[in-house]
Amino acid sequence: MNILVPFTVLIAVVALVNLVFTLGVVRRLREHTTILDQLGDDARAGRNMLGPGRSVGAYAATAVDGTPVSSAEHDGLLLVGFFSLGCQPCTAKRPVFAGRAREHPGGRDRVLAVVVGDDGDGEVMPYLDELTPVARVVRQLPTGELPTAFRVDAYPAFALVDSAGVVLASGSAIPDLSTVGASA
Repeated sequence: MNILVPFTVLIAVVALVNLVFTLGVVRRLREHTTILDQLGDDARAGRNMLGPGRSVGAYAATAVDGTPVSSAEHDGLLLVGFFSLGCQPCTAKRPVFAGRAREHPGGRDRVLAVVVGDDGDGEVMPYLDELTPVARVVRQLPTGELPTAFRVDAYPAFALVDSAGVVLASGSAIPDLSTVGASA
């Protein structure tokens, strides 16, 4: 009998601690739900940029070859790829994007490649060598007009945009665009 009272008290203390931790977890889940609601549909869908049906913001930039690039100038389907220097998936997907860009209707004028980052180690040259023949290439910082207009928050990111500036398809994998590109 003497051991039953301390054992009961111990179980009650453990149950109380468990209750406190459970209430803390519920509170954190509510906070995360609020944060996800603020991020919007694109974040809930796992997108790293504007999702289909969303309009691209205004932008104006100059490609590395000196040609102007702006949201007002493109007609037809625009294939866009965002790459970050030092990003291993970006390096792996660069040749796939270049291949897709070669086949894109309208050629180089309807393909835009944005290389983001500071070239401290000379990493940009492979991007320029491979992408400049098949796309207009723009160099920008992550806070530049193009990443901001497309609301890019992870790399690589790819999109297919119609002439009205509406995203038809987007994602982190180039095959995400193939079915839209074929049917559009």
